[in-house]
Amino acid sequence: MNRVDISSYLIYNNIDSVAIRAVAGALINRLYVDQPIPYDKFASVVDEAQVLLNVVPTKPVIKMAKEEHVDAFFRDGSLRLGTFSYYYTFDHEEIGDHSEGSFILVGHCPPTTAFVEIGGGFDHYVFCCFCGEVDQACLRRFEYDSSFQIVDVEGFAAAIQKRLSALSYRFAECVYSRDKVVVGRVERDFDFSVMSARLLDLVNEAKYFVKPDKYSHQSEFRLTWQMPSDVDIPLDFQCPEAVQYCRR
Repeated sequence: MNRVDISSYLIYNNIDSVAIRAVAGALINRLYVDQPIPYDKFASVVDEAQVLLNVVPTKPVIKMAKEEHVDAFFRDGSLRLGTFSYYYTFDHEEIGDHSEGSFILVGHCPPTTAFVEIGGGFDHYVFCCFCGEVDQACLRRFEYDSSFQIVDVEGFAAAIQKRLSALSYRFAECVYSRDKVVVGRVERDFDFSVMSARLLDLVNEAKYFVKPDKYSHQSEFRLTWQMPSDVDIPLDFQCPEAVQYCRR
């Protein structure tokens, strides 16, 4: 069973978008939900449709790295994939993110709306890139000195999926928001009465591509691969089949 961490779960009937922001804000600020929520405590929310899953951007997708690692990739396909657990604990202001894998999900199926504070996605490998033109100042900020471009994102992702025997892959430009509150729609047969790992399905995989505003300068393009079981530590491996989809 893949791990999830659930800290709160609320169910409401017949609430509108304003009330959704209020309830989510109460959860974030640890306020009582049965009392009026000050407007300045309302949450900012992201609709899952705002994340364009598996849509190739018009801007270049660039992987920044140390020169020795770029050389190794073009020599034999050497790559490192991260995990949400790893980035959660990584102590670097640009690479680490203590909110990775944690969010408030809001699942909507009229008349029911459910809120869950949950951590998940621990069965995903993650590959973080930059979306746009990279300059030397950008490289220095991340403490890198080289980079390469993924010119065929779909081919690159599929090659790694095959090498890993991953269940699926997703990629998207990250969406930045003050709060990591993501709203989605669920099927009518969704069982809101059961508090389980299935609460991750209140929102589609867009939830893994929402990051706090403070990281917006990173212009991150992210790729993820879902594995059959949880993965906690980064994976160093070789995928020479992926090299053909990239250039220096």
